[in-house]
Amino acid sequence: MLARCQQTHNSMSSQPPQRRTREELQKLYLDALEKEGYRPELDQDGDVRFRHEGSSYFIEVREDDPMFFRVVLPNFWDIESPKERARIIEAANTTCSDIKVAKVFIVRNDTWCAVELFLAQQEHFIPILQRCLLAIRAAVNTFSEHMRSEPRPPPASNPGEQDDDPDFK
Repeated sequence: MLARCQQTHNSMSSQPPQRRTREELQKLYLDALEKEGYRPELDQDGDVRFRHEGSSYFIEVREDDPMFFRVVLPNFWDIESPKERARIIEAANTTCSDIKVAKVFIVRNDTWCAVELFLAQQEHFIPILQRCLLAIRAAVNTFSEHMRSEPRPPPASNPGEQDDDPDFK
């Protein structure tokens, strides 16, 4: 059995993934999402946007790395102040360490969540798309719970250190 698994692994890894043009990738993602019941469209960047459970997601179209797959939920939490930005960084760090394959990160003054994977073939995203969307939802829920909880007090300053926060005395 182990020998058969190793043989399968070796044969898969020795075959280079199929390279597709940007247009071919867009068509692959658009067609697959339509078959799943979504109504996808191309956004202004050429990525494939679709709605799932009331939120807008996109699949990043990158022909430069045929094994890379990324699905993103942009702009799910606005950043309203520098103090909130610090809490967001903490919540994102906690979320990324708790939820498999999900990344929560800041883009300008918004918070985004993505699942990024390496796939042997680009079309292999089809059977795992729902799992990717569940991971994003779990990450957003974990992040939101963290943000709605009471903030932890800042660590005590060492004697002689200045506190940068003018509201904290």
